[in-house]
Amino acid sequence: MMSPLMLLALASTAEAGKVPATVNIGVGPTVALLGNPLDGAMTPSVGVSLQAEGWVSKKTLRSKKVMKRVPKQYRGMVKGMPDAHVTPLPVMLIPDIVGIVPVQTKSATGPTVVPVSWSPISASFVHNVGGPHVSIDVQPRLSWLRLEDTVGTKANTAWLGATLQPEVQSDMTRRVGMAVGGHVGAGWVPEPTTALQGYTAPWMHADGYARLQVRVPIEVSM
Repeated sequence: MMSPLMLLALASTAEAGKVPATVNIGVGPTVALLGNPLDGAMTPSVGVSLQAEGWVSKKTLRSKKVMKRVPKQYRGMVKGMPDAHVTPLPVMLIPDIVGIVPVQTKSATGPTVVPVSWSPISASFVHNVGGPHVSIDVQPRLSWLRLEDTVGTKANTAWLGATLQPEVQSDMTRRVGMAVGGHVGAGWVPEPTTALQGYTAPWMHADGYARLQVRVPIEVSM
């Protein structure tokens, strides 16, 4: 779905004005697993979950200032949106999960995998904003992986797949809140490396996170 801000950029005839928006920033711990359970117990890794986005409320989307900037053919679509989440292109390239170290366990038999992951785009098929902000997104996902196999061979490679992202975030109108969610899906390593020989594809990706969210009100020019 085309974002409301992209729609606004298409309009060029109405008078300029300012509308309220929110910068939504989140940071917190995450635990991730990458591998195939058929290879045995996997080693979890711990890291940091990050979020940076712009948020526009339903009330603002339906305001006269916004509506007169949206081309007529798109106004019905904008009016039907519960809110808008906008991530500028430079920010879109920042990983939302940064793995730091693996957590060694006695039961793990596969390689240790520490990911740095992000999703350039996503689409919501569940999106509820009454009270807690509940969403389930489907998205392509890319990870850079730091690997070490059971004999100490180290390698770097990539993982490409698709995931579901369920998330519950506290009321977006509050200045400080929490978000809890994760990703689960499957994908492949495009080019096998020495550290992956003998391991089974496809590889599962699963992670969970808890973030502290800080919302900063701003006004954006249109």
